[in-house]
This record gives sequence, C-alpha cells and structure tokens, in this order.
Amino acid sequence: MTERIRTDFPRRVREVEHTWIPLADRCRLAARMWLPEDADSDPERGTGESDGIILDEYSKQEEDDALEVMAWLADQPWCSGAVGMWGISWGGS
Repeated sequence: MTERIRTDFPRRVREVEHTWIPLADRCRLAARMWLPEDADSDPERGTGESDGIILDEYSKQEEDDALEVMAWLADQPWCSGAVGMWGISWGGS
C-alpha cells in the first residue's frame, strides 16, 4: 500500500486547541479540531481533559461516545454533514 500525505488544501486551516463536545449523559469530551479558517464557529471520555472515568479500552460506552461525537460534528453550522476520522489507535481507529 502506498502512503499518501496531503499537503495542499482548498482553504487555509486553523487549529482550535480546545473545545467541549457535550454528550447525552451530560459528560463532555475534550477535542482539538482543525477547521477551515472561514468556518464560523469554534468547537475522549476520561482521557485528556474529558469528563468521566474510562473503565476499559474500546468499551460499548466509548463506541456510543464516538457515534454522538460524529452526530455533533455533522450538526455544526460549519459542517456539510460529511464526517471522517484518521489517526492511530484511539486517534481515529
């Protein structure tokens, strides 16, 4: 498999170092996001700065959290509804 790294983007990107993503059970997940500069809004349970306590890796709760996060992202005014993930292990498995 050939690894491809994208270095050009259609718009400039800004980093939002810290934002909270609220979940249905009132826990909040901390997130770092990279958004197009012209996006009109700034935005892991029990890890990093997130609320809650993590009891195990890849738990049902963690899977449910991921679904809520994707729904939250898709619902933001700066999102087209298309959501993707990338990374290693928890970063985007």
